[in-house]
Amino acid sequence: MANNDTYQPEPEDISLARSLNRLIESGEPVSSDQVSLFNALETYKSTIQLRHEAKADSDLWDSIENQIETDTKQSGTTATLFTIRSPYLKIAAAFLVALLISLLYLSLPDSEPEFLATSGANQTRVVLDDGSVVTLRPHSRLKTEESTDAQVTYRIDGEAYFDVTSDASRTFSVVAEEGRVDVLGTRFTVSTWSSDVRVFLEEGRVRFSDSGTGESVTLDPGEYSVLEPGGPATPISGNPETFTGWINNVINLDERTLSDIAEELSHHYDVELVIPDTAASESLSGSIQLDDLNQVLDDLELTLGGEFERISENRYRFRANP
Repeated sequence: MANNDTYQPEPEDISLARSLNRLIESGEPVSSDQVSLFNALETYKSTIQLRHEAKADSDLWDSIENQIETDTKQSGTTATLFTIRSPYLKIAAAFLVALLISLLYLSLPDSEPEFLATSGANQTRVVLDDGSVVTLRPHSRLKTEESTDAQVTYRIDGEAYFDVTSDASRTFSVVAEEGRVDVLGTRFTVSTWSSDVRVFLEEGRVRFSDSGTGESVTLDPGEYSVLEPGGPATPISGNPETFTGWINNVINLDERTLSDIAEELSHHYDVELVIPDTAASESLSGSIQLDDLNQVLDDLELTLGGEFERISENRYRFRANP
């Protein structure tokens, strides 16, 4: 996180401000194409890294306004940033200002967790301040919940592999829904894409607890646990490739049920695979290369003896051969 006293706007900030200024100054009716400028703010909101600073961010808008004024002088015209010519544009401009200020440099020290990274269709590698490395599975998000000299806590939505730097003076924790993992130095995975939170320990030692009940278990290397309604299940040994294979773009089936495999693939590709009850409990072995989704579905069809039919956008249903 940056600690600069004065915020220097990113190129994206300037670009948005310029686009809005040109739209407003034109005085033309707002078309559907122009409305897309404001719709794009939601995309912008989901892709930027959120930051929280103690200092108010008036410097941000001062900097952007100065930039726009420079553009105006160079073009030989006279204009005022955000001169509003219609009620619609007043609302749109107010929305832009409120949204970007709240997203970029919000002076609320106790506000929502800070987004560190969001992965799209590919893995994302994040190096934390202490040197720990987090590998995010596709379509996953990592946030900072707490950061002090004695404690740092992150929240994961989706799945991630953590390689934590050892620091006996500072507890490293990961929150996943109602589950919590506390470590000192280790390698482990945490996933939330299934119906249960799962933790697999590759190296070191972790304590996996239920935030609601307070029940906890301690995992040794090679063990995993699942968060059940009453607390974490007793740790049992697991195949490391089953839990970390996705890092190498592979799913290890390892006698897993089709419903469990479908849940993992649904998260990995950001789709929904609908499995009928008659096939949900079928066990599969081997491995699947996580390349193109269509190729993955083709491989499953050959193994299962059936086909995945597309029933809507990003939604597929398996139908067994008669």
